[in-house]
Amino acid sequence: MLSNYNFFEVVVRYDKLFLREPYSNYIPDLMLAFLGVLNGSNYEDKQERTESHLPREARSRVCYLLSQFVRAVKACLSVIPSDLYHELSLSEFCFLAHKLREEFLDINSSLRLSTDVRYIYEATTTFIINGSLDHRIQIVMMDFLLNHDMDAFKTVLDQVQREAEPDIVALDKVAAHSVNAFTWCSEAFSNRLEMRVVGPECETPHSALFVQALEIFVKFAEIPTVLPEFQRALRRYCHRLAFCLDKDILQFMPAISKTLLRSRDATSLSENWFLINQMTSKFKEDIIPFLKVEFQPMIRATVAALPNLVGGQEIQLQRSYFSFIAAVCENHLVEVLSSQDTNFMQPIIQGATELNDPMAQKDCYSILKKLVELWGNNGPPDFDEFLYNQIVPACFKGPLRETFDLSDAQTLLALNEASACLKLIYDQKGEEAIEFLQSQYLPRLDFRSNYFRPMPAPKILEFCQALRMEAKLFKQFLKAFFLEGKG
Repeated sequence: MLSNYNFFEVVVRYDKLFLREPYSNYIPDLMLAFLGVLNGSNYEDKQERTESHLPREARSRVCYLLSQFVRAVKACLSVIPSDLYHELSLSEFCFLAHKLREEFLDINSSLRLSTDVRYIYEATTTFIINGSLDHRIQIVMMDFLLNHDMDAFKTVLDQVQREAEPDIVALDKVAAHSVNAFTWCSEAFSNRLEMRVVGPECETPHSALFVQALEIFVKFAEIPTVLPEFQRALRRYCHRLAFCLDKDILQFMPAISKTLLRSRDATSLSENWFLINQMTSKFKEDIIPFLKVEFQPMIRATVAALPNLVGGQEIQLQRSYFSFIAAVCENHLVEVLSSQDTNFMQPIIQGATELNDPMAQKDCYSILKKLVELWGNNGPPDFDEFLYNQIVPACFKGPLRETFDLSDAQTLLALNEASACLKLIYDQKGEEAIEFLQSQYLPRLDFRSNYFRPMPAPKILEFCQALRMEAKLFKQFLKAFFLEGKG
């Protein structure tokens, strides 16, 4: 048994050898060897099948190696004769995937490992779509591979809707596995080989199978019960489909968003923001209608959750939210923000002034700078008031905090963003900004140097003169200014 295991390790280590003739001719026999060990079948006598006696750890490793080998040689799978290809797909790969699925869902099985199932589902799909099979046969085989999972999901959906007190934990697990199966199969597709363009001569592309599944999955949006494993699985599935399906997924996003927002814990909210961030970066203008409607519910959930979080959870949620706002600004989708209340900017102001995380502070100042760039001269009616009452003070309050360590390299990056933000405000507002600083804000600033409070007039004049300098000189001045102010 150990020799079998080592044999497969060597095969995968030198997998590039099989990408050229004559060694590519060994691919069929190697596939049969992998599958024979995992299925307990004798590839010389294909009618004989016994129970595989691989230990759990060894079987898990062979599943992984098979997945790696199929991915490595997928460009050469056409060397396998079509009749053997058909037999391998149905009798070996699909049989193995279904067997591992049943083991995983059996809580009494000593062999249940989710990674095994994942590797085999991915390997099976990669094998099916990259060989010599006709595209219509590929569709049939993919349907055969996944029909067990879809039937199981429909049963769960029916039970949750029909029964007064269903076993939520058990049903959640089955539903999550059904969604995960489609996610694992989608791993066989890449951005270069999108589902929707595979087999264009066929009326039913591969994408149809995944879209139809998503239509059924989102029906859970109508069920008020929180299913945490299912929600995590659905989120992962959406990440994959955003990568492979293109705009087809957008029609489902409102229902998906409502489903995912039922979990208000920090991890779920953070992962929701990362999902929306991915959608925003990829689909740009096409996602604007969705964001205009769903942005406020997500903001309210985030703002409500933040006061109850501590340590790493708070930082995780804040960073994911900041990344989303940054993506909106970088992709020039600010009309989404202009249609919202200004409460979306409060977490950013708080992040810039109150966080003890210099990288998050840097992100906040970068976002504020981008908003000034986009809206400084042509923004919403109340943006000028927000700029002077919130953004300008934030550029001072953060660096003046005791925890803002100006000897730390990451903190200096945050200070540089604050400096660039102030300089941009001056560049856009000119003497109006100088007048505000000189007559309204700086005289009230808590500037601790030599215990002078408020800031003395010569220091105010010095700051305003420095703000008129070029950006590099102002950045150097600002560091010295805050060092003095904190002294």
